[in-house]
Amino acid sequence: MPPLAAGRFSPLLFAGVVFVYALAGWLGAQLAVPPSIVSPLFPAAGIGLAAVLLYGNRMGLAVWLGSTLFTLILGGDGNFSGRQWLTPFGIGAGAGLQAWFGAFLVRRYVGFPSALEQPGTILRFLLICGPVSCLVNATWSTPWLVALGSIPMAEAPFTWWTWWIGDAMGSIIATPILIALLSPRPTDWDQRRAGIIIPYLLAGLFMVLALQQASTRETATLRTQFDRDTSIQAQLLRSRFDEQLTILQSVERHLTASPQVSRESFRLFTAPWFERYPGMAVVGWAEWSPRENLPDLAARMRRGDQPEFRVFDHEAGAPPRTSGKTDEYLVVLYAEPASFNARAIGLNLFSITPSTHAIAHTRQTGQPEASAALQLVQDPEKKLSIVVYQGVFQRDASTPPQFRGVVYTAFRLDDTLAAPLFSLPPGVELCLTDRTIATAPQRLAGSPGCESAKTRSVFQYDSPFPFAGRQWEIRFTTGPGYLAGHRSWESWSLLLAALLLLGLLGAFLLITTAHTHRIGMLVDQRTSELRRATARLEANQASLAHAQHIARLGSWVWEADATPGMTWSDELYRLLGLDPHQIEPSLELLASRLVPEERPGWESTLAELRAGRSSATLDTRLLDASGTPLLVHIELEASHQDDVLTRLVGTLQDVTSTREAEAHIHYLAHYDTLTGLPNRSLLRDRVNQALAAAQRQEHPLALLFIDLDRFKKVNDTLGHPIGDRLLTVAAERLRSCIRDEDTMARIGGDEFMLLIPHIDFPARAAVVARKIVDQFAQPFTIDEHELTVTVSIGIAVFPEDGTDFDTLVKHADTAMFSAKEGGRNTFQFFTAEMDVRAYERLLLENQLRRAVERNELALYYQPQIAAGSGRIIGAEALVRWRHPEKGLVPPIQFIPLAEESGLIVDIGNWVLREACRQQVAWRKAGLIIPRIAVNISALQFRRSGFVALVRRALAETGADPNGLELELTESALMEPTDDTERQLANLKDLGLSLSLDDFGTGYSNLAYLKRYPLDQLKIDRSFIRDLPADAEDVAITSATLSLGRSLGLTVVAEGVETPAQRDFVTNIGCHAMQGFLFSPPLPVAEFEAFVAEHRAAAIPAGKTA
Repeated sequence: MPPLAAGRFSPLLFAGVVFVYALAGWLGAQLAVPPSIVSPLFPAAGIGLAAVLLYGNRMGLAVWLGSTLFTLILGGDGNFSGRQWLTPFGIGAGAGLQAWFGAFLVRRYVGFPSALEQPGTILRFLLICGPVSCLVNATWSTPWLVALGSIPMAEAPFTWWTWWIGDAMGSIIATPILIALLSPRPTDWDQRRAGIIIPYLLAGLFMVLALQQASTRETATLRTQFDRDTSIQAQLLRSRFDEQLTILQSVERHLTASPQVSRESFRLFTAPWFERYPGMAVVGWAEWSPRENLPDLAARMRRGDQPEFRVFDHEAGAPPRTSGKTDEYLVVLYAEPASFNARAIGLNLFSITPSTHAIAHTRQTGQPEASAALQLVQDPEKKLSIVVYQGVFQRDASTPPQFRGVVYTAFRLDDTLAAPLFSLPPGVELCLTDRTIATAPQRLAGSPGCESAKTRSVFQYDSPFPFAGRQWEIRFTTGPGYLAGHRSWESWSLLLAALLLLGLLGAFLLITTAHTHRIGMLVDQRTSELRRATARLEANQASLAHAQHIARLGSWVWEADATPGMTWSDELYRLLGLDPHQIEPSLELLASRLVPEERPGWESTLAELRAGRSSATLDTRLLDASGTPLLVHIELEASHQDDVLTRLVGTLQDVTSTREAEAHIHYLAHYDTLTGLPNRSLLRDRVNQALAAAQRQEHPLALLFIDLDRFKKVNDTLGHPIGDRLLTVAAERLRSCIRDEDTMARIGGDEFMLLIPHIDFPARAAVVARKIVDQFAQPFTIDEHELTVTVSIGIAVFPEDGTDFDTLVKHADTAMFSAKEGGRNTFQFFTAEMDVRAYERLLLENQLRRAVERNELALYYQPQIAAGSGRIIGAEALVRWRHPEKGLVPPIQFIPLAEESGLIVDIGNWVLREACRQQVAWRKAGLIIPRIAVNISALQFRRSGFVALVRRALAETGADPNGLELELTESALMEPTDDTERQLANLKDLGLSLSLDDFGTGYSNLAYLKRYPLDQLKIDRSFIRDLPADAEDVAITSATLSLGRSLGLTVVAEGVETPAQRDFVTNIGCHAMQGFLFSPPLPVAEFEAFVAEHRAAAIPAGKTA
């Protein structure tokens, strides 16, 4: 299957097939012999088959759309009506099925894609894509056209024949051309296209000209036959209408000669004409009378044989009525035959509007005048009739002619035209039109719409003529039956022979071009093989030179008997910075480029090769053109004959960059990139080496684990760039405290390790540790920040504390944690008891991880009291751990552990949700706590999605955000950033209050107090503890209160435990307090009881809450 058939769908290609098929179909339809829409040469069929073969079965749908489109365009000129508009869809379906079926046959019995080179394959291909596959659409669409009435049954055989031949010839021409142009294997057709396409196009042009000639000849023959038949019929019709005027004029002369004509004599005079001309409906006499003579006229008629005679008027669409009073009347006295025209006796012709013009005209001119077509009053069938009036005058030589009345004759058009039509050839249709009014022609006879200027007839004969003052036109057109009865099959039979010739031509072209192509391919194959062999040799040489250039590797060959004796590659010249056109290569010249101190080694290697050694390698240095030394690797291979060196092949590669890269990789693998200190990997190697030496020499060594105290707080508050620079400066201080043989390494974060490979006694390690502690007592100045960072050091000694690297590191780490627990800024030697505490700490951490899952955590609430009134204005939610074995674990034991392990995030999220839930529960119970404060750790606040987590907790619990307050630490807010500001704003948008906890205990940056939307400051308990005695605490507390008041913030004092502290913070204007003086943190039930008791105490006697 071709690539596009198996690939993804291409809308552009699909649309292109639709457009090309529709265009080719429309062009092919121009060759159709009207009225047929079937073309005897239809290239679109070949385009459809080629599209499905080349681009897959889905293109059958494109063929259907293209066929439907161009057929709709043809029908847009009025060729379709009613359900005939289904014609394009049926024809399109047949075209699509034909393309699918033809492609199926070609793939099965020919194979595709195929080069069409074998005669049998070519003949099968032409037979399938032409006569066989094209049976589908002709056999499908011809019955479809007959069923919809688009063609008569008589046209079906010719339509099928033309359709089949047209599709077959179009496929035989178009399909091979398109495959040659668009085959997925274009190389099969490159040399054959011109030999196939040009003759095929010429043959197609010849076929088009032959079809045009056949069509023109047959059309001319049919036109001559049609004109001859219709001109005779037109003459017969005009003669029939002229006879109608002759009858009228005979009656007029009779009445002029015999003014007093009786009814009986009138009947006898007109009777023969009714027998001769069956279309005549009436011959009548209407006498003119002024109004004053009308009674006499009526009386005269009643005295005769019409006793009930009366004069009446008639208007179109209204029943007869007694004649009104007018100045004159034209009254019908006689109308034959009487049996048909009795209702017309007494009719005032002046009351018939369509006749007034004709009567007036004949009265004025005395010439016959016809009315427009109308329905006779007396005609029960209401057929369309023409009335012709002839004025009758009393003529006297002495006076002007006096108008007496009119004779008139009426003939029904259908009956009048019936007799001549029996002689019309089958398929010829008549249309009689009154064109007196050019803008509004009136059809008198014929099919509806035949009077229009535009018809769909193949042939048309128009014969205009005057009739009784009006302009009539006779038009003959052809129907489908006419062509079926007169068509000659001779020219179309010749098309079958042309189809055979075209097929033979296609077979000949395909076979001959395939033969020529095979010969050309053999010639090209041999030429190509020779060219490829040459190209491979050149390419190998170029690839070798390119590879040598990339690898910076030059090569050379020295031969004892050759001239010249030595050759160098281009890359070797480039490496040595020499011009190949100006020097003669030699071993001596090569040696002269070596660094002087390396030349003896080179000469020694050559001597070994001359002595019989077959190969050698050498790492040495040489100078490039600029005098820069390069590190090079030389490989040599020698050939000997009779123990004499005859040939020497060598390569010289610049490995300077490689060695530098290896050194850099080694550095990255063994050193810390930030501080330049050895890393853990290099430390392990040196410790293992030192342990081996210590075991041999039986002396101790020490391993110190050094950790910077509170470094994490620096990172959190001042940012990682400050933290990185602090680590760099700390590393310099550590390096200044050790000897050259000692190793100081950074093993991660703020952790360092020091190896002292040889100590006389353990106290020597304590001396170094003390020196380090003292060094870190001095503050660090980093970007205008003065930072005090101490160290905690753990010491493990070989062999007492371990005999391998991992054990010593573990015990030094344990001792370091012990130093931290001992207050930091100190060092500790490892002891066995430390292992126990470390294990307990690990066990506690693991139990804390499961505490949230096991619902072992609980919230305690400490009330917040208004400084002035003593009312409870809120409560702070504080987490407690009810250990199943140890009971209530103090926060000081598990909160630092949770912060170090990251568990503080999960615990903080649980606290937030539980506080929200408790608020809802209290409000449902009627206990209103104005505000519940929840502590948020810095790590929890900085986690992505924190605002979403708060929003979800509020939504799921139904808590009121206006009654919640989030307490944030200084470390979370110290560095003002846009992200932090945006996050706080989003929390405020939720309706929450924001409080800054432990104010003044961190590396203060007051900028955030101005930028952030805070509501409250909390003075840390460390500043309250020594009030009011400590002057510094008094100053700090007063300054904090003043700052908060200036910024519009509420200030809360934490840790109020004595009345003196309460009175002091109240007097300086603090807004609220909390501490053990009022209540310790209480579980839910006790807190509820405390609130109830406190409120009861606040209600005066005799009052109720």
